[in-house]
Amino acid sequence: MMTVYNNNGHKVPVQAMPNGVIIPSNGQMNGHFIYAGDQRHISEVPTQWRPTNWSRENLLGIKGDIMSFTPSDPSVTRTRILMIGLVGAGKSSFYNTIDSVFRNRITQRATCGSAENSLTKNFSSKLPVSWWNFKIKPSANDRVHCIAFVIDATSVDVLSKEDLHKIRTFQELAKERGIVQTVVLTKIDTLCKDVKRDISSAVTSPVVETAVQKVADLLRLPRNNVFPMKNYENETELDDKISILALSALRQMLHFTEDALQKKKEEAEHAKWPCNIL
Repeated sequence: MMTVYNNNGHKVPVQAMPNGVIIPSNGQMNGHFIYAGDQRHISEVPTQWRPTNWSRENLLGIKGDIMSFTPSDPSVTRTRILMIGLVGAGKSSFYNTIDSVFRNRITQRATCGSAENSLTKNFSSKLPVSWWNFKIKPSANDRVHCIAFVIDATSVDVLSKEDLHKIRTFQELAKERGIVQTVVLTKIDTLCKDVKRDISSAVTSPVVETAVQKVADLLRLPRNNVFPMKNYENETELDDKISILALSALRQMLHFTEDALQKKKEEAEHAKWPCNIL
């Protein structure tokens, strides 16, 4: 007879299998496998709330998918992604992270750092729109195809009503124009100590999962539109795990954009032939 206790100190009814694996006798795994080498040491293996392959091969595969991506709409030669976020959320750092992966070294082409006012001068409300480069009737290639709201994971619970109102205003505009909406949830290593120790913990951490759920609820978006990540900020060398999180987010943005382009194409065709022939 063997007595097993979980992390909360409660007894767990278990049964030993011939292969040395111990499972709950009630058949409920609760998302965890319990192993026992000599039936004296028992440890829990946490499940991934967002399944992720951390292999080098997967990183190269995602990188290849992004490099080979071509919109199905011939009038769109490149996907335009607009980043929107509060000062210090990590917009420039996210750009640098993506740039670093494709240049195979840590880069800093976009100025970033700590400042009271944003260090990014593009899209600034204080800069006038020049009449000579403003297009009254933009083509499909000129339009924004995806919006990435960049949000600091540690600020989710303290977003002001004013800031939330600004985000939702952009959301309404995006919705009217059929623009894909996603969220880049930065600084998860600051939010969770386990992630700070090992970035792969991002997809098993209940703290990060809760933050993703909160943002999804706050912005009324599906959870798979929210991408938790850590930007390259302190590192001087590339880390495959950081790169995988960043590139996975970018690839999914491209896929969502392609879905939106396909939807617009179908709507345009339906407008030409509004009646279904049975």
